[in-house]
Amino acid sequence: MTTLEIVLAVVVVVLTVGLVGVVIFYTKACHLAIDIGVGLGTITEFFRQQGRLP
Repeated sequence: MTTLEIVLAVVVVVLTVGLVGVVIFYTKACHLAIDIGVGLGTITEFFRQQGRLP
């Protein structure tokens, strides 16, 4: 392999790993945001039933 081929191979690997990492990160961030939203909704609903919130 020439130096150029090695460099290209490394670049491809780095880009692939980076892309996978970004996808995983955003998926987890979305799940976390949904969990927080559901949690806040549940707490708000609980206080509503207690008659403390309009």
